[in-house]
Amino acid sequence: MDDHAAGTELNDIAAAWLVALDAGTADRAAFDRWRDADVRHAIAFAEVAATWRALDGVRAIRPLQQASPAARPASSRHRLSRRMVLRGAIGTGVAAVAGGGFAYSAYARNRAETGVGERRMIRIDDRLIVDLNTDSILYWRTKGDEATLWLDRGEAAIDCPGDTTTVTLRTPSGSFALDGGSFNARLGRANCALTVLDGRATGNGRTARSGERLSLMPGAARVDPGDDAAIDRVRGWRQGVLVLDGDRLDAALAEYNRYLRHRIAIGDPALAGLRLGGRFSTSDVSEFLSAMHASFGIVARRDATGTIILVAG
Repeated sequence: MDDHAAGTELNDIAAAWLVALDAGTADRAAFDRWRDADVRHAIAFAEVAATWRALDGVRAIRPLQQASPAARPASSRHRLSRRMVLRGAIGTGVAAVAGGGFAYSAYARNRAETGVGERRMIRIDDRLIVDLNTDSILYWRTKGDEATLWLDRGEAAIDCPGDTTTVTLRTPSGSFALDGGSFNARLGRANCALTVLDGRATGNGRTARSGERLSLMPGAARVDPGDDAAIDRVRGWRQGVLVLDGDRLDAALAEYNRYLRHRIAIGDPALAGLRLGGRFSTSDVSEFLSAMHASFGIVARRDATGTIILVAG
């Protein structure tokens, strides 16, 4: 392979990485390994990133005409066309490496992460605040009165005045347009659920308003009515509490363990269906364990790994 062909292939790979990063679907650790493996990778990505920034004002790029375009999903055609536009721009000299360093440093998103049991408040600017829940990752980028957030893992509460900032929330399941207010986004295995505490949000052509929940799955969306108990649960974690309202013990522990380094497990299967209610600290399980003993006679024991095992007393 000659140098020109090798360079073209490398630019294609770099463009694919950037498209994935922009969509919030890339494995950031894998990208870092690829970029750091060879200085030529970093330079290629810098060139692509510089071109991407030059094209940042282009909100929609028509898919390039291909044989049998209907054979590919619209999202794939969009990503492919953008890579091809990037490749063409680089080939004609539009892109340039930023002086004194790689352009990626100018493009890179800000990033915040929380460990298990941690919570972090992030002030994006004077008008936009994000509260990041346990074991979560968030990226963000601002441009004028526009802000784009990427929720890569976990859960985040977002407060944004609608009259000042346009906010787009991107997730692996799809994108939300947040029209001012207060929102809570939580990633599941195959969906993202956005609870609208105040304001309005739109995603995949569906709109949810105060008290409703908008769930996005790949290619689909659903709006569900909220209720006081569900809203209370969502608000609870920002106060450091787990809110239970008739939950089964097994479901309650699945939620509680998101916050705990030493998990709680059920040692007696007969206990799984017990119904629980109350508000419990997410950072201190002693009150919860005391309540289990007082209400049901459940005894908590630790095994050699530190796991708390619940058994009938």
